[in-house]
Amino acid sequence: MIFKALNDKSIVYLIMEIAGYTYGPLLGLFAFGIFTKFRISKKYSILAVTILAPVATYLINYLITAYTDYRIGVELIVLNGLLTFIGLWLVRQKSYLKMV
Repeated sequence: MIFKALNDKSIVYLIMEIAGYTYGPLLGLFAFGIFTKFRISKKYSILAVTILAPVATYLINYLITAYTDYRIGVELIVLNGLLTFIGLWLVRQKSYLKMV
C-alpha cells in the first residue's frame, strides 16, 4: 500500500536491483550444482566466491553507469549468477564426483 501511495517506479527498480545482488549467487550455486558434477573441497572458497561475485557485479555496474548511458537493470541477477558460476568453476576440484 505504501508503494501504491508513492506511485514511484524507481522503488520497483530498487527492489529488483537488490534482488539481483542477493539472488544472483543463489542462481550461480544452483546452476553449478545442476549442470556440473564437480566438487569444491576448499573450506571457505564457496563463501569467498559468493561474496566476491556481488562485489564484482557492483563494480561492473558502477563502471558501466559512470562511463555510458546504459543502466543495468534486471540483468544484474544474470550477471551475478554468471560470475558466481565462473568463480565456482575456477575453484572446483579437478576430479569428478563419483556416481553410485
